[in-house]
Amino acid sequence: MIQVAHLLWWLGPWSSTASKPNGVVRRRVVVPPSGPGERAFDGWYYLPERGEVRGAYLIVPGLHHLGASDPRLDRFCRILTASGIAAFSPYIGDYQDHMVTWRAAEETRRAFRHMRTLPGQPATRPGIWSISLGSLLAFSVAGDPELADQVGGLFCFGGYASWDETIRFAVTGRDAHGHLVPRDPLNQPAVYMNLFEGLEGTPEDPRALFTAWRRYMRATWGNPDFRAGNGHLEVARAIAPSLPADQRELFLAGCGDGPRNQERALEALDRCPPGSFDHCDPMPHIANLRCPVHIMHASEDPVIPLDQQAQLVEAMPPGLPVHTYTTGLFGHTDTDASVLHPRRLREAFDEVATMLRMVEALAEAADDVGR
Repeated sequence: MIQVAHLLWWLGPWSSTASKPNGVVRRRVVVPPSGPGERAFDGWYYLPERGEVRGAYLIVPGLHHLGASDPRLDRFCRILTASGIAAFSPYIGDYQDHMVTWRAAEETRRAFRHMRTLPGQPATRPGIWSISLGSLLAFSVAGDPELADQVGGLFCFGGYASWDETIRFAVTGRDAHGHLVPRDPLNQPAVYMNLFEGLEGTPEDPRALFTAWRRYMRATWGNPDFRAGNGHLEVARAIAPSLPADQRELFLAGCGDGPRNQERALEALDRCPPGSFDHCDPMPHIANLRCPVHIMHASEDPVIPLDQQAQLVEAMPPGLPVHTYTTGLFGHTDTDASVLHPRRLREAFDEVATMLRMVEALAEAADDVGR
């Protein structure tokens, strides 16, 4: 059976995030085109060096330039695999370019199909695990009429139900109830890029502008020091001179600098024609789900607000097994602020109990569901 104790140890805050378990083989796998106009892409496939493979997961990245190369995803895949679970984490090119597209969903479905053909796949139905905006891609697989019965379980960490509300939160920090919640200000260029159709004063050729925004995100993402103060704006101001003069003001606004930078994004959201964001709506996929669903969310998520968790639960088809987990355990990087600090023993107990339920669900879905 899947080693629950192994998962609990390696995924817990008592284990250093700089360490990885041994006994894992990782190799690059190419997903070939399946039809005209499609492109090949690759990903990382993880198998245990020895022992039986008891389950499998498709690991769906979020909207991040590192994609499957993100060290956090690599570590997570190695932890799963060392416990007896094969893992496949594909590179979804549009998501690496910070763009939510129809193609990203189509490529994720192709990745799932291809994973099932790889050597070492067990007889069980694979699970799907996603992070953040990757939830849309995970729903697109598990809700696909041709694939729904092939999915053993679906796990969404920090997923969203409403694109409109998620975008508004990313810009303003206000959730669906109007409550002001701490947000990550570094995500705003991705918002501008995905709302580009509705922005005013855009250049005819946006390639240089998009390149500058991506350069800014690569320079600031992953560094918690940039989430407070104005250090991230200094990075943006250092990049701005590389652009034509008539694009610099828009670039800086996309980075959160200058007057009305939030208002411009909200106006662009409202200005886009009806149907512009149909490809960002998870609801059509959710309506077709057939597997057990596990919805996990950080209690203080600065990217997608916690209220999205309840909306996802409400949207699930009647009778579908749905389990929720709200945790403050993940995201604590300072030892003194950890929920395991002695001054917060009761909270620590509750958090570890939640984590144990999450780990048991991960193991159960991989080991038992769909046999």
